[in-house]
Amino acid sequence: MTTTALKKKIARQLDRADDKLVQLVSALIDKYEESSKGESLMTPAQKKEVDRRLKLHKEGKLKYYTFEEVKKSILSRKKS
Repeated sequence: MTTTALKKKIARQLDRADDKLVQLVSALIDKYEESSKGESLMTPAQKKEVDRRLKLHKEGKLKYYTFEEVKKSILSRKKS
């Protein structure tokens, strides 16, 4: 089940739920949000690298390639 479908299902269930269930779901969501505050899925090294690249992007110092350029490069390597 997709996230969107699951959210819709939960919304329908909450529409039919009694006060106790609504309070439990709300408390669960609050606890989840509180426990994940400030957490990042990136390691400090990954964050540092992203920040470095963002700085270079903002300074206009990064080289970008179109999809066609990348495809051409890959195909030319295969032939060699």
